[in-house]
Amino acid sequence: MPISIKQTDFSIRTRSNFFKLFNNKEKSFIITCKNARLNKVISTNSSLQNLAYFTSKTQFELMVYAKIKNNKYKINTEYNLIFENREKVVIFLIQFYKDLIDELY
Repeated sequence: MPISIKQTDFSIRTRSNFFKLFNNKEKSFIITCKNARLNKVISTNSSLQNLAYFTSKTQFELMVYAKIKNNKYKINTEYNLIFENREKVVIFLIQFYKDLIDELY
């Protein structure tokens, strides 16, 4: 998507299963973003919180990387497919992207 305001790169990745085994009270995702406002928007997003539920109850692992490249904001998403009810994750991902686009514009 074209850049309309100054954005920073960000990433979202799932904590390892080993880490979650010993620290189950920690958040499921590690969010890396230098823009404090964008970091807050991402970390409080309800769709992302729903996806966090899947990481705690299934083997769902998510990786999202956003970078500015050639004056475009490019977002790559990777996740595994080795868990039940995979279709529910797609609905929350689409809603997360809608919310993110609304926030960025």
